[in-house]
This record gives sequence, structure tokens and C-alpha cells, in this order.
Amino acid sequence: MTRATMKNHVIILDRKGRQVGKKDTKAKAYMSDPEHFADAFNYYLFQGRKIVRPEKLEEIDPTEIGIVIKNGSEEVIQKIRDVLKSCVIMKDDLITYIILGIENQSDVHYAMPVRNLIYDALNYGKQVNQIAKKHKADKDLEEDEFLSGFSKEDKLKPVITLTTYFGNREWDAPRSLFDMLESVPKELEQFMDDYHLNLIVPAEISDFSLFSTQLRQVLQFISVSDDADALERIATDEAFEHLSVETVDLINECTDANIPIKEGEREVNMCKGMIDLLERKNAEGRAEGRSEDIERMLRSGKAPEAIADFCGYDLEEVKAVADKILAIV
Repeated sequence: MTRATMKNHVIILDRKGRQVGKKDTKAKAYMSDPEHFADAFNYYLFQGRKIVRPEKLEEIDPTEIGIVIKNGSEEVIQKIRDVLKSCVIMKDDLITYIILGIENQSDVHYAMPVRNLIYDALNYGKQVNQIAKKHKADKDLEEDEFLSGFSKEDKLKPVITLTTYFGNREWDAPRSLFDMLESVPKELEQFMDDYHLNLIVPAEISDFSLFSTQLRQVLQFISVSDDADALERIATDEAFEHLSVETVDLINECTDANIPIKEGEREVNMCKGMIDLLERKNAEGRAEGRSEDIERMLRSGKAPEAIADFCGYDLEEVKAVADKILAIV
């Protein structure tokens, strides 16, 4: 990674010259939108049925705080989620109050089960503390209930955290707490609680039609972004003809597609953009093939002038490959 400085701000760049964290910031903004947020959960929990309603979502402070007693003193643990919302869902005539959180990942995270487990545990702890604080103010608890600050009738809202992965690699990281543990004897597993990761991976989605917003196009494009044949197939999909600037901007950030967005336009025709992208990829592939041919002939002892004359390549291109080989050596 490298550092760039602009107006007293230090910007961290990755190996491709991209600003580190920019992709996560744009993904967070995109998934904070109630429509996209609800779409992700409806896909994952209800096979695309619109059970989670955007208009029923309420923003919650994403800061999760817990207090741990360590060496006789209090130690505060603070974690900040990407997006956290509460909602009311009704299914089978049952009303459920639920807390939903989304964690966006631009890269594979090999400790994600523990990370999400901590978020959920801190949220449950926060709910208990809020209930205890109300009871203390109302002075309505007795005996054992008073000690715990929690009555027999008190209930917690369920918490579900969903990780949305915005990369085109396979997710080869653990998907549960047990996947992260050293070998455990079977007879001990029954005394341990596992924690399973709720995860959306673009490459694992078999039916993108289960999404009802443009989150579908984001994830579908990511899933095929390194496959020229698949890109060519979706380049004729009308669903990509009228995409929002925000959608195309996130696609560009996640895949380096560099689909042009003209200043002032509100919609982008990704189909045309994909055709241009394929042409660029083909041109890059041809250039890469020429470079490999030139390098092979240079290493066999042929002079740059002879290679350029024999193959009809530009002499400056041949010399550039020669300089690259010398720089490596």
C-alpha cells in the first residue's frame, strides 16, 4: 500500500492505486437505503418475498457498547456496525419486532463469525441494560428480578446480522464459529454453542430474479466481472439499460469496470457500457498476448529491431518490453 497526501489528509492507496476504504464507504451508503436493505433480507430470509417492508424500517444507532469488568475496573467495548435498523414484520399472522444489521465486506474476512457474534452479543446486552434502566426508574422489580434487572415477562428483540460480500472471489473463509475452532472432541460439542454466518456471496447466487431492486444488478455484475463470456450474455439484458448513477458508481468501485457516468445524467445504460468494456478487455488481451510473444523472442536472443520487423510490431512497444525485462533482472 502507498500513501498520498491531499490538503493535510493522508489517503491510503492499494496496489492498484485505489483509495482504501472507499469501496466500503460506498457499499455502506448503498445498503443504508431502506429499499436495498429490505431487498437483501427478503432475498436471504424469505426467498425474495417482500416480508421486510422498507417503510417499516427504522434507523438505529449502529454503535454497540458493552462494559466488561477487568481487574476490578470497568472497561468499555465499543463496536460500530455498518447499518442497523429495527422493523416490524408480519408472517403467518404473527407480528415480530426484530433488529436487522448489515455488514458489508469488499474483501474476504477470515474472522467474520466472531466479529458478527460480538456485534449481536453487544446488542442483546444493550437491550438488557435498557430494560433494567426502565425497571430501576419504575421501581417495579422484586427479589431475584431486582438483582438481574430483568423480569420473568421481559423479552428481547431478536437480532439478525447479514454479511453482504461485494467481491467476485469465492468466500473461502469460515462460515461458523465451529469452523474457526481447533479440533474439538464430539462429546464436547454439545456443551458449546455455534454461531453461523449469514452471508450473501455474488458467485453463489443462482437466481438473481429474487432481488427486486438494483442490488440485483450490482451483485450479478460482480459475479461475472472476470468472465468475458458471461459479461457478453448479460450485456443484452434489458435490466441493465436504466441503472441509477449510484448503482453504476458502486459497480465501478467494486469491479474496476470504469463504466462512464456523464455529469448530470440520472440513468446509465450499462448494456452499452458493457460492450465497450468487453472491447477494452479484448484489446488488453491482445496487447498482453503481444507482450508475451515479444518477451519470449527477446529471451531467446532476438534483437528488438528484428522482432519488430519480423512481427510487424511497433519498435517502441518491443523496446518497452525489453526495458521491463531488464528492470526485473
